[in-house]
Amino acid sequence: MTETADVTGMTFSLDSEIEGKFLDWIDEQNKLIVEDQLKSEEFNETQKQIQQKTLDAGAPVPIYDINSGYYSISFTPVAWGNRIFVHNHFTGKSFKLFDYEDFQEATAKVNEEIKESPTL
Repeated sequence: MTETADVTGMTFSLDSEIEGKFLDWIDEQNKLIVEDQLKSEEFNETQKQIQQKTLDAGAPVPIYDINSGYYSISFTPVAWGNRIFVHNHFTGKSFKLFDYEDFQEATAKVNEEIKESPTL
C-alpha cells in the first residue's frame, strides 16, 4: 500500500530553458554513473544488460534506491529570486542551473526588450 501525505508548502518549477540545462547535465552524469556501475561487481548480469541497453539508446539510467533517489534540486530563496542547483548523490557533483549572474543577464535582456518596445 502506498501512503501519501497532504502536505502544503512552497512549489517550485523549472522553466524550459533551465529544465533543458538540467536534462543535459543529468544525462552526462547518468552516463558516467552507468559506465561505473557496469564495471561493478555489485549488480547482476540482468541489471547490467538493462543498463547497457539504456546506455546504447543514449538515455542511460543508473540503478539507485527509489526511496532516496540519486539527485536533488535545490531552490534557495534570496532577495533577487532563487538560486537553483542540482546535486548528484552518486558523483558528488553539483551544477548551477540559475544563480545571480543568470538573474543579471535575464534582467538586462528584459530591460533591453522594454527599451525597444514600440508601446513606450
